[in-house]
Amino acid sequence: MKSSRFIISILFLMIFIFSSCKKAGIGGNVELAVNVKHHNTLIPNAVVYIKYGAREFPGTESKNYDNSAICGDQDHLTGHTHFSNLKKGYYYLYSVGWDSTINMTVAGGVPVQIKDKAGEMIIEIPVSEQH
Repeated sequence: MKSSRFIISILFLMIFIFSSCKKAGIGGNVELAVNVKHHNTLIPNAVVYIKYGAREFPGTESKNYDNSAICGDQDHLTGHTHFSNLKKGYYYLYSVGWDSTINMTVAGGVPVQIKDKAGEMIIEIPVSEQH
């Protein structure tokens, strides 16, 4: 009888622990401000993909990602975009764009960890030539 109470107690504790864990994704109060750069050049109209809960590169296909945004192409918005309402957790950002100064496609990605429950993080994605 005591062993069954112990097992039930352990099960409830495990359920509580796993259900209280929050996963990366939308529904939070963090904003990522993202800049896409090739060397020192901001890349206008670059597409930035985000994968929730990822620590490693998910690949180049857009279907592997949970959301995307396009960087601006004028003034202070050039090479810049945002992802809002994110929770604490791990994310992977991957970007593809065109560097008109060298007439080549550029791409790259970075893992990101959000540690705070609210605020803004500025992230730079360094991109390089794709051969």
